Amino acid sequence: MEMDTIKYQFKICTGCSFFCTKEEAVEFCPYCGEKLINKCPTCKANIKTPHGNYCTQCGNLYPGRATKNKK
Repeated sequence: MEMDTIKYQFKICTGCSFFCTKEEAVEFCPYCGEKLINKCPTCKANIKTPHGNYCTQCGNLYPGRATKNKK
């Protein structure tokens, strides 16, 4: 399955693990107050896996995410 066929796109918090769909009218995290992002800051790809630490297109770490999982 290609990534473009995934229906949902997400916003993720750069300060904690909160996420929501891109369509929701939420710009800041309701738990920690950090700004939500909906695109990879490096390659500008849409975020399609809200639980991931790394961009599925370029492999770069999302801001505020743990680095211990990457091999």
